[in-house]
Amino acid sequence: MSFTTSNELIARAGKIVVLPRKYWTFEFSTRSGSRHSNLLLFVAGLTDNICSVGYLPPLAEELDTIGWSTAQIMASSAGSGFGLVSLASDVQQISEVVSYFRDQGFNKIVLMGHSTGCQDCLAYQTPVLPSSKAADRAKLDGYILQAPVSDAEAISQELSQDLIDESIEVAKQLYTSESPLAIVPLKYSKNMFGSIPITALRWLALFQPRGMDDFFSTYLTEQDLQQTFANLNTSSLFLMSGADQFVPTTVDKHALLARWKQIAPVEHWSDMSTVISNATHSLNADKSDPPTADLIAIVKLYLQSL
Repeated sequence: MSFTTSNELIARAGKIVVLPRKYWTFEFSTRSGSRHSNLLLFVAGLTDNICSVGYLPPLAEELDTIGWSTAQIMASSAGSGFGLVSLASDVQQISEVVSYFRDQGFNKIVLMGHSTGCQDCLAYQTPVLPSSKAADRAKLDGYILQAPVSDAEAISQELSQDLIDESIEVAKQLYTSESPLAIVPLKYSKNMFGSIPITALRWLALFQPRGMDDFFSTYLTEQDLQQTFANLNTSSLFLMSGADQFVPTTVDKHALLARWKQIAPVEHWSDMSTVISNATHSLNADKSDPPTADLIAIVKLYLQSL
């Protein structure tokens, strides 16, 4: 779900900014060399690092033309760190980064999540996390959720159901008999994540049905979705990828999107939400490629509408 980006490309694209509490972001360069008054703050998915989501650099370049700066937050979950943390830590760090940028003078700030970053977007604005209240988090002016997928359903494309069930039972045993931070055996995680360590807590959050990260599965009931989609508190744009390789082919993406819309507050659901035809999970870096061009065009229109 990621690729290595050369240091030369990163140097051309922007600069690393270290924040007061040792959080850091990657800010994309603008043509003028100065920040704009509005900011798109990007949070990527599992295993992703700086610019590993291919469409982000061309998106930042296009947003520069409409007066929006772009920055990618590098939370402690970035790269190989996701297995040792949680959505709660992501949300806390995002809130502190947003507060920092508010203090820097930005007017509108929109959070764009890719893949597991979409869970961050929902967790940030809804009461699903017991550790803090949504009202206590730094205010955002909008959310963009690109490629929301169910990890609990995606794993079925990597492991047999017997092995999935076994891994969940092992994680439960580790959680209760040793520690929530005990590491799940690589036997279960290596096919998807190689040698990245994953705690029992995170494994259950990602892959146990109705785990802490389970927001987008097709089996979730209306009662389940009331905890997330019914609690959207700010304008939210959902962009599903029509050819997402991490969504089972049996899933009707249009029907799923329509179901979420039905539950969400009408005033906080962006009518620009759609399934981008032929788009893969992360699209690509060629802004002339039709799915990437469509994504960029929709994001620009959405930001201009706020």
